[in-house]
Amino acid sequence: MYTISHFFANRIFDEATLRYFMFEVARHGAEHLVISNPWCVKYLEDPTFIDVLRRCCERSGITFAGCHAPFGIGWDLDTWDPERRPAMLDEQARSIAFAAELGAKTMTFHPGANPPEYTLQQLRDFTRASLEYLLPYAEKYGVIMCIENAMRPTNTPDELLRYLEEFKTPWLGVTYDTGHANVMNSFNGTKDSSKYSEAFLANWPNGIVYEDKALDKLAPYVVVSHVHNNSGYKDEHRFIDDGALDWKPIIRKLKNDCPRIQNIENETKVFEYLISTTQIGQDFARLVAEA
Repeated sequence: MYTISHFFANRIFDEATLRYFMFEVARHGAEHLVISNPWCVKYLEDPTFIDVLRRCCERSGITFAGCHAPFGIGWDLDTWDPERRPAMLDEQARSIAFAAELGAKTMTFHPGANPPEYTLQQLRDFTRASLEYLLPYAEKYGVIMCIENAMRPTNTPDELLRYLEEFKTPWLGVTYDTGHANVMNSFNGTKDSSKYSEAFLANWPNGIVYEDKALDKLAPYVVVSHVHNNSGYKDEHRFIDDGALDWKPIIRKLKNDCPRIQNIENETKVFEYLISTTQIGQDFARLVAEA
């Protein structure tokens, strides 16, 4: 059975504001939130922040179903800077322990970027070494590490499968991101590559490799799903029913064909698109249930 939870990429650290926000989303039907990557970073800087989150949970009734690890250059699993890597690994291990203390059972990680000065094989080796280091912490604290499909050669479904097949452990799974998959879908061969941004195209110097069967490939390993929508050309994080994504069959497949699914996470940019607390707490759950 899966839980429905909500991810907000916010930097709300003030206890009074955070307590009110969590109370509001709970009042409108939300039960679970995702520990955001900024909250992990805040904890690494100030470990007393965990007490703030605990008090907010107690007052609102909200619990944490999952966590998103810090990500970006210097945080991702394929971090290549030899001076940064030891600190990154230590901080990600501490973040796993932080997530576990707050009750999270899953944690999403980004494999990372693909700078031109490194080969894909070199970046794979960095990711593999990071998994070797972090998976014992995942097992120790009872948190499943979930690697996420994205929009670069380093994080295609086939690349994720490479690690799942090598590390045959229940403590490694996949976060299936619907928006990322929609950007990488060919739309039955009708995608117009000129509509992508220059920054996106720079990730594919040899041409975009589309993937129309991402969920079919990853279904046996999917533990978490980030659910959001977009135009198909940009990672916009719109509400589930706002965009070009044919979301209903995807939700049905997540519920019926992904045996490891634990969390279905609403990853809408609620502040950017002014998504109401009713949409967060009630409408999202209704749409998932009715799909």
